[in-house]
Amino acid sequence: MLDEIKIPSPNYLLTRSLLWVLVFSVALMGAIGYWLTRQQAILPKEVYFTLAIFPLLLVFTGFLMYRQIKHTKLIYETSKLQNENYKLTLNNLSQGLITTDKHGRVHYMNSSAEKLTGWTILEAKKMPLHKVYEVVNEETGSPFEHIVSRILKHGDRVEVENNTILKRKDTQQLIIENNGIPIRDARGNVLGAVLMFTDITHSKKMKDELDSSEKKFRDLIENLPVAVYTCDAGGNINVYNKAAVDLWGTEPAANQTPWGTSWQLSPAGPFDLPLQEKKKISAQRNTEPGTGSEIIIHQPNGAKRQVIAYHAPLFKECGKISGAVNLLVDITSLREKEQHIIKSEEKYRSLFEQAGEAILIYSFDGTISEFNSTASQLLGYTRQEFNNLKLTDILVGEIIINPSSYALIMAGESVTLYRQLKRKDGVLLEAELKVRKLADGRILAFGRDVTDRKMAEDRMKKAIDRYDFLARATSDTIWDWDMIDDKISFNEGVRTMFGYEMKELNKEVGWWKSNIHPEDWRVASRLLQDAVAQKQQSVQMEYRFRCSDASFKYIDHRTLIIYGPDQLPSRMIGAMQDISYKKENEIRMSKAILDAQEKERQQIGMELHDNINQILSAAVLYLGMAKNAEKEKDEFSESVATGMHYINDAIAEIRRLSHQLAPVSYAEVSLKDVFESLTANMNRAQTFSVTLHFDELEKEQISSDIQINLYRILQEQLNNVIKHSQASEVKICVWLVGPMVQLRIADNGKGCDPQMLKNGIGLHNIKKRVEVFSGEFSFTTSPGNGFALFVEIPFKRTVFP
Repeated sequence: MLDEIKIPSPNYLLTRSLLWVLVFSVALMGAIGYWLTRQQAILPKEVYFTLAIFPLLLVFTGFLMYRQIKHTKLIYETSKLQNENYKLTLNNLSQGLITTDKHGRVHYMNSSAEKLTGWTILEAKKMPLHKVYEVVNEETGSPFEHIVSRILKHGDRVEVENNTILKRKDTQQLIIENNGIPIRDARGNVLGAVLMFTDITHSKKMKDELDSSEKKFRDLIENLPVAVYTCDAGGNINVYNKAAVDLWGTEPAANQTPWGTSWQLSPAGPFDLPLQEKKKISAQRNTEPGTGSEIIIHQPNGAKRQVIAYHAPLFKECGKISGAVNLLVDITSLREKEQHIIKSEEKYRSLFEQAGEAILIYSFDGTISEFNSTASQLLGYTRQEFNNLKLTDILVGEIIINPSSYALIMAGESVTLYRQLKRKDGVLLEAELKVRKLADGRILAFGRDVTDRKMAEDRMKKAIDRYDFLARATSDTIWDWDMIDDKISFNEGVRTMFGYEMKELNKEVGWWKSNIHPEDWRVASRLLQDAVAQKQQSVQMEYRFRCSDASFKYIDHRTLIIYGPDQLPSRMIGAMQDISYKKENEIRMSKAILDAQEKERQQIGMELHDNINQILSAAVLYLGMAKNAEKEKDEFSESVATGMHYINDAIAEIRRLSHQLAPVSYAEVSLKDVFESLTANMNRAQTFSVTLHFDELEKEQISSDIQINLYRILQEQLNNVIKHSQASEVKICVWLVGPMVQLRIADNGKGCDPQMLKNGIGLHNIKKRVEVFSGEFSFTTSPGNGFALFVEIPFKRTVFP
């Protein structure tokens, strides 16, 4: 629109005006002449006067037009000058300027806009602005609506916007800031827009670099492990890091808090002066760099921090001081460590001197640099005498040690050496030395007199040798249980006696316990516990121990218990002797005794049944005959009748006893019938009810010995029920389970404490009978809960040859 402002020249206006006046005059005169010709009349004088004066009016009008044209020319010249100055100004602007019409098409571009966009006005004119002025967001790189579009849409002014990238015609990119205003007519209608934009690529880059530098500086300051802060010329703190806040114990107000009021300083510092005086001192102290002085900072919470302070002045370009940078190094922990080191040194010296071991510090050439009193006393020297000694004076043999130990020492490892030391009086000591290389290359050695221990170890070694010899010489299994570490060791007897290889053994005592027969372990463990409780030194017991082939051997076990200083057992040494052959003989003898008892009982029963019974029967017969002969005598008859009654009772009782002592032959009746007969005879008074469950037993499998044994066990237990249980019900069960016959006898009687049955003769006899046939025996009872007896006997297994 700027290039469309064209003002007509004055000559053009004058010529055009005169031409129009002439045309008008000629036309008017022609019209009047034509009219007069047509009228052919004589006009009044006034008409001719008017026609005469008309040229004068025409001349006057031309004069007025000339004056107007001259004024217009002056305006034209002024406007042309202003237009040229305006164009010159716009073209010389450093900002790019583009004007558009109301449709957003480019109308005008100044030279800066051409340079910035890469488009000329001839190329861009009438083109849509977004083709020439293509912008994207600086952060996202995405296109967005430019400000001219918003101006034309809303008619509002758009202030300066940043974060904009302009894509030039040659694909280069510039970072710009832009703004715009609408162009309006006299009525306020939007005719177009003016867009102004500036290349800020360089300034943005400089600003980014400055910001980055500033950020690096602030990050550096913030991450420094020491307190850093700056203050202005007046002493007010303006920049500080977190370490400074932590050190001060409070956070100052930036540019407001004087450096001397954020905390208190001692022993020196302007903490007790007025504020202005503090600022003055601050400015004076900041004119020269500080070399570092130790101060104490008192934090608001009462804590104290020891600090070394450094400062350096900051100057303006004119040389005038602008402030100072300060650095505070917290040395509190360092001072605390120094005090700790001093105290540690004192403790070290105290421990060094009071140590019960001899301590030497020496070099490899044998020079003793430090020693304690124990070392001089151990070797019989005074401290003054020991000061003059070298390692060769107290060491028997050369200083040199074997290469492997030397390599370990040089590697910083602690090595234990055994050497002989020579006392002042010539006596030799056996010493244990623990040596280690120090950081300075010297050797630190802790020594103790182990002469007595060495002698004890020699004696112990001889005792161990004798023990090993004895363990190899005996056929018994010897074991040694370290109860502290729970480790157990065996001699070769464990292999020869039980068949276990040494590598198969579990070195923990649990292995030994697990191989004791479960029934016997309860008794064995109780014996061991009782022995320990009573502080006995030895205990003897018998149990069955499992061999490697899963069979069991009877063992006679003798144990020696060793107690520690706390009177707790620390070690057990035991000898296990195989007494299986002895046990087998005892079982054979028990079986033979039982067989003899059975035969004796059978013989007595037979005698009672066959002989005595016949005799009594004959007596009854004779008494009957006497009764018949003496019928007249009433008293005699009554006596004989009474005698016969008693004799009949005796016969019945003898019959009952003979059946109990000599049960009927199992070849004739079954074991179930024998059990029923026995329970019937023993429960004639019907004091309890009997329930009998019986599996069929094959006679060829169950030997007569086993059947008699089961019969006697039932007989024994029924006697116990009658005598002790007060039971109202008895259940008897006989089962066949695999190659085992099982007998269970249970009652609902009063029961008892199992510990009270420990010495019971009846249960002992039952257990002996079961053991003869290599069976298992157990019972359960408790007060008020009856009694249950369980027996299991293998019926196909040969017990002993």
